[in-house]
Amino acid sequence: MPTAETSRAVSVRVAMLHAAQCAGHAEAAARLITPVWPCREDRLTWIPVDAERLCQDPEQAARAARCDLCLALPTDDGSARAVLRACTRLAEAGRPVVCVLPEGLRPWRARFVRVGAVVHAAESGVEALAGLLTGVLRMAERVGSLEQELAVADRLAQSAKQWMRRVDEELHLASRLQRQIASPKLPETPGLRVGSLFRPLWHVSGDIYRAERLADGRLGVLLADAMGHGLCAAMSSVILAHFLRFVRRDADGAVRAIRPAESMLSLNDEMLRHTSESMRFASAVCALIDPGDGSVEIASAGHPPALVIRADGRVETLTAEGPLLGVFDDAEFVPARTALGPGETLVLHTDGLEQGLCGTGAGSGALLQATLRQCAGPDPRCPGDVCPAIAADRLSELLDAKAGSLHRDDDASAVLITRA
Repeated sequence: MPTAETSRAVSVRVAMLHAAQCAGHAEAAARLITPVWPCREDRLTWIPVDAERLCQDPEQAARAARCDLCLALPTDDGSARAVLRACTRLAEAGRPVVCVLPEGLRPWRARFVRVGAVVHAAESGVEALAGLLTGVLRMAERVGSLEQELAVADRLAQSAKQWMRRVDEELHLASRLQRQIASPKLPETPGLRVGSLFRPLWHVSGDIYRAERLADGRLGVLLADAMGHGLCAAMSSVILAHFLRFVRRDADGAVRAIRPAESMLSLNDEMLRHTSESMRFASAVCALIDPGDGSVEIASAGHPPALVIRADGRVETLTAEGPLLGVFDDAEFVPARTALGPGETLVLHTDGLEQGLCGTGAGSGALLQATLRQCAGPDPRCPGDVCPAIAADRLSELLDAKAGSLHRDDDASAVLITRA
């Protein structure tokens, strides 16, 4: 298709639609138009096409459809009908069509316009017709170029859609695997009731929790929050889950529980060993709870303080000292201890829970304590006792009810342990 700059050098093929008895009229029109067309005569090809044969012969239709432009030349009502049918087929095939109507065929104008033809009044002159044909060709060239660009864009969009579908499937698989590895079902422990909240910001999360019932009846719990969001944070959390140990076998073969501070030291070494640009550091809290006497020992690595909800509704802060995991090779972790009475609850949580429920302003800590006190109270579904699983459900409902809950800034996780 010629452009304005190349129309004098590019070959132009024009199909001239005429009635069977009007071939001479088409040839005469070609002789009149050629001298004023802005294209060298040897580059301009006029191809007479019988409109009636075009509608009956697929080969004729294909021949006309290969032309750059179709010029319709009806002379009377009879020929106008045949030419209109041919114009309809060519317009549907995407060919630009210009129809020259004599004054006596003006009533046909609307019909030709409806099928997509550009109508030219014959009395306007040959020069005006040549200009119109040139303009239609240039516009058709631009439309063709846009159609090609749209086709390329559509292929790219389909490719991107398929890629996004594959990525989404892989992320869903990664999410399921991470939940199995890093946030499994909490073990049943006689004398303790446990509940958990796990609300990733994305398919995968930088938050993890692990819990293990030890042979002596105690419960070991880890809650960690890897820096950042998405896949990099999830990889860090999986490393933590993989290397976490609650027990070890001594040289004499005896199996003993690993104290929380020791667990923090071991995880810190692993984080330092695996630190990279994408995996840097994490906060964590590790707890060891004895359901027999209610004793609790925790160690923290730059993590929000644990909270203890007492039987009378008071909320106490249990703070253990220690730096983030993966930062210092000489890190020290100082444990903290307390005891749970019957019906009292230990709450381990990530900072995303506090931000999601209470924001980041002054007083958010006190607001979180009040929220936990409300959520961890007795429930009709768990008469006469505290049910941490129900409390976790309440916290999840509160997260959803907060304004902007669909656009939280961080993962939110918590583990609640109540002494029976």
